[in-house]
Amino acid sequence: MPSFCIYPNVQKEWAVEMVMDLSQHLMKHGYRYTRTNPDYCIVIGGDGTLYHFLDELQGKVILIGSETTYMAQLSKDNWRERIIDLMENGKIVKLPVLEVKSDSHTIGYAMNDIAFHTNDHRVVHVNCTFDKQRMEFKGDGIIIATPFGSSAYSFSAGGKKLPLTSKSIAITPICPYLRSVSSRTTSGERIDVSISYNASLILDGKLALVSCKDRDYSIIRSKRTVEFLQWKKQRSSKKLSMR
Repeated sequence: MPSFCIYPNVQKEWAVEMVMDLSQHLMKHGYRYTRTNPDYCIVIGGDGTLYHFLDELQGKVILIGSETTYMAQLSKDNWRERIIDLMENGKIVKLPVLEVKSDSHTIGYAMNDIAFHTNDHRVVHVNCTFDKQRMEFKGDGIIIATPFGSSAYSFSAGGKKLPLTSKSIAITPICPYLRSVSSRTTSGERIDVSISYNASLILDGKLALVSCKDRDYSIIRSKRTVEFLQWKKQRSSKKLSMR
């Protein structure tokens, strides 16, 4: 009997109210609830909810969101009619996860992007090395994005939009002084970043460190991936493969 777990955004009333209804619906169709090694992990909320529960995600991941949720395969209005079809007939897209370290200590993970951003409205000095290349500039910071995340913050900052199947990582400067550098990509396994002056470290839109001044950071490809269920034929241009 396939198993499932549910992670709702407890700050959203509609998400909390859906938990019992969703559980009963799935059990009626032969699924059992568990919090240990589930076959399916169902997140209820928005894109931020998915990022919030990144460390908890196991099995095949489904996101149920509202009309403003970009990543969701299902909405709070249509999940009942479509979720069984998605669970039984959907295909898996393996999304890479980035890991950021300092002094061999893991600070956190991101499936969208990692950003170093000035926190006092002054330019920072960024030194970034990858593939025996060096990117050094003054500006507002730098973004390191996965193929999925490359269509979000990084793209808005002038970075390249990468195909989901790409093995590359986008490296995008944020407002570099005099446009001295531009976005690049790397297929390497490691990116080293150091920041002079006051800057914050942000993982998938969440503040990880208030100050990362005068420390060295390494961004590597994590061994883990997120198995995101996707429709074999896309139902909407907003869905995952269209990003």
